Amino acid sequence: MAYINTRTGSDPGSKSAQMFERAQAGYGYLPNMVKAFSHRPEVMEAWNVLLGSIKSGMDMRRYELVTMAAAKELRSSYCMLAHGSVLLHGHFTAPELQAVVEDAEGSLLDEKEAIALPIFQRPGFSGPSHSSQSNSSRASARTNAAAARRQRALPSRDGDILE
Repeated sequence: MAYINTRTGSDPGSKSAQMFERAQAGYGYLPNMVKAFSHRPEVMEAWNVLLGSIKSGMDMRRYELVTMAAAKELRSSYCMLAHGSVLLHGHFTAPELQAVVEDAEGSLLDEKEAIALPIFQRPGFSGPSHSSQSNSSRASARTNAAAARRQRALPSRDGDILE
């Protein structure tokens, strides 16, 4: 059951219908996330610009891995399935991807991925704590800083750390 009623795109000249056509052509089907934006196609357009900007300087495999790791921590099964399906096409077999999901620091990852993915498993990632200076958020900040230092030690650029 949907939380919102989505538009159908039955008006061929509408922005929603045009957005649906682009999504259908790009994905081969109409994803639920596109349907959710049917009331605000301009927001979907801005979202796509943001994603394009993020992806433009990032290895696509790493983008999909960190996005899936964030989705896992946020308990978004829809996003995990979407990004996992991309990873199954040319990056991992199903057993390999399952191993990555279960062990983000495993040997199937390159150095940068092995540093980036565990950041999403840190205490405090899934949302702010009730106390702005809780022990878990301080530990999370120290761990993330350590991960950034390890990333910096690799032959990379500052943008890789931001990613």
